[in-house]
Amino acid sequence: QNQHLFSPLVEVGSGNSYSLSGYLDIRQITDGEVGFYIDEYDDTFSWISGQYVMGVSIVNAGDFGFTYIPTSIFVTQAALQVILTADSTILAYIDNIAWHAD
Repeated sequence: QNQHLFSPLVEVGSGNSYSLSGYLDIRQITDGEVGFYIDEYDDTFSWISGQYVMGVSIVNAGDFGFTYIPTSIFVTQAALQVILTADSTILAYIDNIAWHAD
């Protein structure tokens, strides 16, 4: 099964863009990937949709970053989901994840 790590919800506004950054250290990988996905919620905390942002599947250590833009006017909150794919063999560390309004 996939394994998931969820960030707390962050308030977002439609029409705005956000930069997410952090540090990822993949020490060992023989199968699978570390995936990054944004879950989107409305003002009643109901899940609306999500966006798969990127996946990393090589041994490497360093900073990462990407841009997130809410998919609709109904999205008022979002959360980062870090995913280890099912049957993966990964040893990785993640740290210092931050959201910044652009």
